[in-house]
Amino acid sequence: MTPVSDGNTVYVFFGNGIAAAYDFEGKRKWLRLVQKPTQGWGSSASPLIADGKLIIHVNTMYGLDLKTGKTVWETKTRHSWGTSIPFQLGDKVLIATPGGDIINPKDGKSLIAKKLIKLSYNAPLWHDNVLYYIQANSAAYSFSWEGEKLITKELWKSKLQGGRYYASPLIHDGIIYGVNQKSFLTALNTADGIEIYKQDLKLGGTAYPSPVLIGTTLLVSSDNGKTAVIVAGKEYKALGQNISEKGRSSFIIEDDKIYYHGLKNLYCIQEGK
Repeated sequence: MTPVSDGNTVYVFFGNGIAAAYDFEGKRKWLRLVQKPTQGWGSSASPLIADGKLIIHVNTMYGLDLKTGKTVWETKTRHSWGTSIPFQLGDKVLIATPGGDIINPKDGKSLIAKKLIKLSYNAPLWHDNVLYYIQANSAAYSFSWEGEKLITKELWKSKLQGGRYYASPLIHDGIIYGVNQKSFLTALNTADGIEIYKQDLKLGGTAYPSPVLIGTTLLVSSDNGKTAVIVAGKEYKALGQNISEKGRSSFIIEDDKIYYHGLKNLYCIQEGK
């Protein structure tokens, strides 16, 4: 799982159900068992911060006090391996779960009666006031308020190449990119979900890492260390392939540097000057 920080503290959550908080010098502030996973291989949803709470999702979703780690609220939601995301709707922050629920981070209560489609492995994506759930069976939703009632509208549904979608989607310039476990890339129009193109990248291995964008260049990776370098746009245009150490982590882009965590090493890549 990926740690999260509020700028003062780093919060971590492990597959065995333990959460902890550390300052930037590595001193532990608190540690606790939140919930023991029922699956033998543990949990995989990363922690997030919403409404001043640390959100942990195992079989139950928990809102924890950031300073102490104590439970503020807990709520039952549909289990998924993906990570929930916070999003802003008007003046309120909400949480979209991969299981298709919309949660109020203030009290943990669901805000919708009928759940959205369920993602099994990846995370939903919020962009320009639309929530996207991208996998073999995909959908897009918009939301509005009627007083305190949240109104959900389905904008479109679309079918992509079959298989598991471990990688979370990416949006750029009106196009949403989805990648399945066998590195099959599909580009959809964000407005209506209509397919723009699809391409078998033939990377081998399993596409766990989520695609990332550098300028107008799309990087799509597999756990065997191969990365397809593609020009983002309405036509598929490959620039080539790179090979690095095997790993399941996504690239992180910061200024002019690319960070990559392989199975054994952490890499910082920068263009030569």
